[in-house]
Parts: sequence; structure tokens; C-alpha cells
Amino acid sequence: MVPDTFSCPESANAQDAVHFLTGEDMKNSDQEANWSAVTARCLAYLCLKNSSSADKSILEQAQFLEKLGLPIEDRAGVVGSTAASLRELSRRAKTKKGTEGNGKAKRR
Repeated sequence: MVPDTFSCPESANAQDAVHFLTGEDMKNSDQEANWSAVTARCLAYLCLKNSSSADKSILEQAQFLEKLGLPIEDRAGVVGSTAASLRELSRRAKTKKGTEGNGKAKRR
């Protein structure tokens, strides 16, 4: 049983924390939790919170978790976002700075 003081992104109580850790994507064919996946997600969360990336932007946190090998859906859950939002943040970060609407940068 998970204690009521357990915290994970956007969890209201212990049941939400358990659901966060044992998401539907981590169920095997017998509907039992894949505990190695649960452990991996927990360790990734702890690594993030104890690293220098904990105070950085959501995108930088997601990139840190990507380096640990988490899929985008799990990264989004850990940082409190959605997979679509992380994809959009990543896309925007890749665009060139200083470009206008047509994608060409100003000449100086």
C-alpha cells in the first residue's frame, strides 16, 4: 500500500499516485503490473527531482528524462504535461530564433 504522503505530479491522493505508477500501458497480458516498468518510472522521477534539472523548464526536464530512456508518454506524466504538449514545445525549440512568418531570418 502506498502511504498518503506519497507525491507525484498532479496527484490528489495515494490512489492517483498508484495509477500514475501502474498506468494501463504497463500492464502485461495477465493484467498484473509490470513492476520493472513501475520501478523504472519511480527511479526516473527520483533522478529528476534530485538533479539540477528539477528547477528548469518542462522541456529541459523532459529532455533529461528522454536521456534516461523514458517514452514520451511517461516523460509527460512525470513532468505534469501531455505528450502532444511536449512534442509542440520541442518543435518550437527547434525553430530558428529571429525568423519571421515566412521562415527567413532578417539580414543585419
